[in-house]
Amino acid sequence: MMKLLVGVLAVLLLWSVPAGAQQKPGLHVIVEELSQDASTCGIGQSSIESIAALTLRNNGIHVVANSNPYFYVQATVMAVQSASGRILRCDTNIYVTVQGISSAQGAMGGFKSRQGYGKIVFCSSSGLSSDSVSEAGHYVLISLENHIKLCLGELEY
Repeated sequence: MMKLLVGVLAVLLLWSVPAGAQQKPGLHVIVEELSQDASTCGIGQSSIESIAALTLRNNGIHVVANSNPYFYVQATVMAVQSASGRILRCDTNIYVTVQGISSAQGAMGGFKSRQGYGKIVFCSSSGLSSDSVSEAGHYVLISLENHIKLCLGELEY
């Protein structure tokens, strides 16, 4: 009976993992407000938020209501027009980063923040694209997903 009890306890200990190791990291998603040109180019705030959240979850990160560090997305969109006002193409810059705010009480490398805090960037990725109006919305979301994966590839979690 004692051997059975010891065997069961051994199996339970081998299968148990510390609580901290079982939890996935969590990030709050912040998407910078889009310009009016974004809607002209078929790019919506909710689409960007959805793709960001889905990509994070697919890569083992919980999306949470509030966190430090956080996940930040900036999509700068410009509809390029001809002299007659016809939209020729949409130029887009996607920038993603995992960053956080840190207390900067001490100096780092001889520098100290005057504000009393500092921003730490854990990873970032960005890129430019130029697409037709009919394809811009689709390609921006693909680009966003790729930049999120590139950024997360720089992290250990």
